[in-house]
Parts: sequence; C-alpha cells; structure tokens
Amino acid sequence: MKKILLFTIMILGFSVNSIRSQSFITPDDYLVNGYAYKLSGFDFEYQSCIPGLRECFLIRATNENDFMEWETDPVPTQIKKKYSAFVWIAALGSSPGKAGMNLAVNGVQTFSFSTDSKPEWQIDGPDNSSLSFHSILTDQNGDQHGYMVLRIATDKVPKGKALKIRVTGSNANLSSWYMTFKKQVKTGVTLNSFPALMKTASGPAQLVEAGIFLNSRSSSLRDTSMRPYSRCSARPTLPSSMTPISCMP
Repeated sequence: MKKILLFTIMILGFSVNSIRSQSFITPDDYLVNGYAYKLSGFDFEYQSCIPGLRECFLIRATNENDFMEWETDPVPTQIKKKYSAFVWIAALGSSPGKAGMNLAVNGVQTFSFSTDSKPEWQIDGPDNSSLSFHSILTDQNGDQHGYMVLRIATDKVPKGKALKIRVTGSNANLSSWYMTFKKQVKTGVTLNSFPALMKTASGPAQLVEAGIFLNSRSSSLRDTSMRPYSRCSARPTLPSSMTPISCMP
C-alpha cells in the first residue's frame, strides 16, 4: 500500500519552547561531538531540551559507587583552533538538594561540579581547560537542561583518539542526579515517524517529523552559536478528511 509522508519541521534556531537561548562557543573553539557511545551507566528515559529526545543514562549522588562513562568522537589530527570544545547534551536535577559530581577525563580526575539550580556556570581546570554548563530549558520540576562543554587546549588533547569521560556521584546520600543524553551533537537531519496513518484524498498518509541540527557561525557577530534544537510552526494544517484510520501504542 502506497503511503504519503506529511512532514512537520523541527529546526535548529532560537527555541519557541525554551526559556533561554544563548551563544557559548567562541571563535577559538573547534567543536567536537562530546558523546559518541556509552561505555557504562544506568539507562534511563527523561525529557530533554530537544523535543523527542529521551534516551539518556543517569547517576545519583547517593554514594561514590554510582558512575557513568562514555567516549567522545576522535579528535581530528589537524586542528588549527586554540581549543577543542567537546559538547554534549546534559541535565541536572537538584530538587533533593545540592550535591557534588566528579568528572574524569581519560581516567584522571579533572573537575568537580554541583547539581545546583544555576542555569549557567564554568569551572576552570589545569592547563587552561574548563568545564561549563549552559541551560536552555528549565522544566516543571526546576531541573536544568542544556549543553555541557569540556574545553581543552588543542595541544593537550591526543590527536586521532577519543576521550573517555566518566562522571561519578558523590557520597552525599541524596537522590540529586546528573544525566548525559544519547544524542550526538553534529550537523545533520533526522526523521521520526508518528505511529498513526491518516486518510487523505490521495490515500493513507503518515506524519513524519524532520529534525535539523546545525552548529552555525555568525561572522557578523564574530562568534559561534550552539542553538537549541527545536520545533517551529511549520506543522501542516490537516483538513477534516484526514482522520486517523489506524493507531499503534
């Protein structure tokens, strides 16, 4: 049976669903996808700053035994920028109380941060490195959702190899949490189909959502912007004849 695809567009731009939009990548940064694949951690599903993205892994600050670990993309061999900026999608939950988290790079403890309610922060590390968080969405529970950026001087990163990043919860005996989402931060297009068919004059149609993710540089502003991946108002208006004929759970 021939099916027609009806598209609704999700574009990277200033989000209509987000409270904040911001630029936090500088002209000195070479962007590297900060999440390539999971090595260990507790799988979970939760809302994120990207519509439809829920797959993540989670740790809590109950004891020092709870940790997650993943690899980044390999660092390109030829980078002319001063810094390599590893970017991934993250969230922090602080409603049970402020608790510490520890981040290690390639097995070396490098940064300690807290699950507080601050929407934006930066921690400086050795050799001009830094770890920063930039929230673009505060959800109904007060949890912060956005991007984590690990910035390392390019001459300090191993060329052609991935970094291993591990985050460990502190021994705070709290259920405060940290999440890394399983989404690569790369320019590209994704398609998500909805589990429903609709009757049209041309035959059955299926609604498909297209997502566009773009890291863009604005030369006039002399900065680079990582902007939220969001819905726009391009959803087509369906005529009354396009009623669902089949739905799946």
